[in-house]
Amino acid sequence: MSLLREELNLGGEWMLVTDPDDRGVREGWFENFPGGEALSVTVPGVWDLRIPDYDGVGWYHHRFVLESSWLDGHLELQFDAVNYYAEVWLNGRLLGAHEGGYTPFALDADGAARAGANDLVVRVIDPKGPEGFGEFKPVELPIAKEMGYWSFGGIWGSVQLVRLPKARLTNIFIRPDLKNRRIVVETESHNLPEDARVHLEVKGTPYSCSGKPGRLIVEMARFETWSPKSPVLYRLQATVRGGDSLLDSTSIRFGMREFTVKDNRFHLNHYPLFLRGVLYQPDYARSLAAPESEAAARYEIEAAKAAGFNLMRLHIRPAPKIVLELADELGMLL
Repeated sequence: MSLLREELNLGGEWMLVTDPDDRGVREGWFENFPGGEALSVTVPGVWDLRIPDYDGVGWYHHRFVLESSWLDGHLELQFDAVNYYAEVWLNGRLLGAHEGGYTPFALDADGAARAGANDLVVRVIDPKGPEGFGEFKPVELPIAKEMGYWSFGGIWGSVQLVRLPKARLTNIFIRPDLKNRRIVVETESHNLPEDARVHLEVKGTPYSCSGKPGRLIVEMARFETWSPKSPVLYRLQATVRGGDSLLDSTSIRFGMREFTVKDNRFHLNHYPLFLRGVLYQPDYARSLAAPESEAAARYEIEAAKAAGFNLMRLHIRPAPKIVLELADELGMLL
């Protein structure tokens, strides 16, 4: 039996061709990529590592192999971040586009992916030159802080192909309720049968519940709260069944915490908290725009904690996913 959810990391070596005259669409580069003109680049990574200060259009190509078993599920191409505008083709078929250099997006790859070799092409527009590019004008884009320092372009976040069940959970949102000793869990789903039941279990504890998809409540009589001094995390396992069939299973990490303002003071878990913050400036000597490894991201947070800080103020743009996950794990407010 194959796994319900699988992920294929598409990071590594890609090919990149600049297109300063914007002729790639007219010449069909999404079907016939001009590999003879291409540079070898690493994804994730900004293209400025190979073509410093380039603004305009760049085309990426990556070939990957897919097993036939993957075609039994729903396929999504997920991008953590592409700066600034991306159009994506798979095997010559346009999957979609995304505007925004800092936010993740996912595209439906059903019907485009095939068993064996697959050709993934991404057209990226970095419109941060003095005149912008086409309809994109720098003064109108939500990137002012980036423009005030130095701009960058390309696929700078991770890329993965994800196989999901056709009947599945699409989102889980957990809201801790410390006063009532519980978590309120909002689940969203796609294509579940009428008799579908969701079972939630807080791993390593006796706490669980079951019910129809939607809002579910897990009572937690005893728990430890999350704080910078004691960053306790729990994992919620969500399983979906329809009749006797297992339809989907996934998990999400969370902390029992509430952040509020009361009497002109910040409160964490209903206790006053004095914030000691440091600026998180996302500039890196070798990778430029993001930590080059999990170890590098971990070192930054641990160094800030060792210096007595409990908060990092994110500057210029949202932090990469690895920073968010490690801040949870190590006990750093953002």
